[in-house]
Amino acid sequence: MCFANQLDALSRQKPPQYVCTAEGWINNGDTCYHVLDRMEKWHQVQATCDALKAKFAYVDDQSDMDAVAIAAALRSAPTVWLMGTNADHQKAGKFIWKDAARTEVDGSATRWAPGFPRANAPLDQFIFMKVDLEKRRSHGLAHSVGSIHRYVACMLPAKDLVEAENQRVVKMMEDPFLHSTTKRPSRLHKRTARRRRRKLNRLALVVFDRESPRTKKSR
Repeated sequence: MCFANQLDALSRQKPPQYVCTAEGWINNGDTCYHVLDRMEKWHQVQATCDALKAKFAYVDDQSDMDAVAIAAALRSAPTVWLMGTNADHQKAGKFIWKDAARTEVDGSATRWAPGFPRANAPLDQFIFMKVDLEKRRSHGLAHSVGSIHRYVACMLPAKDLVEAENQRVVKMMEDPFLHSTTKRPSRLHKRTARRRRRKLNRLALVVFDRESPRTKKSR
């Protein structure tokens, strides 16, 4: 299935109210998923997602897994960390998503890779997803120690991402010099932008004056 058809299939499963247009973010219903082009240990991922004002990604069902797999394929990421662990669970082989609800991973709604979860897994295992890069599909959930470097998956409500992207575009339209929204503009950038706007205004007046009927009559 081609990339466009995969996105269309996702939108039919969970029609989005807000469409993510930011590069690399994949819609699934009211959530957008993103895989960063960097590899980290499991315990480092949350801080990385926080820097994007996003959350460490987790999945509730197969369509969520499909969205993460597509985002991972865009980065050529064969494995991606997700927010699941058994470190805080008292039952062997049971995993939870470390979100506010601390929801148990539902093996009937999501799909584990063959051989997972392991019933005798020690209580220091963390969930990652295997990705078929050629087909841009999930190979299922698996778990390992958290010290392995894997790609980073973040998630964000689609509404929040769309609003942030709109604000960024508005700022760039107001001042084309300020391409970064993560840092406060320097005084030099502000002065340079003001000078450029004044110069453009003067040029516009000159062009208008040259082409105005009054100017043509006086020639």
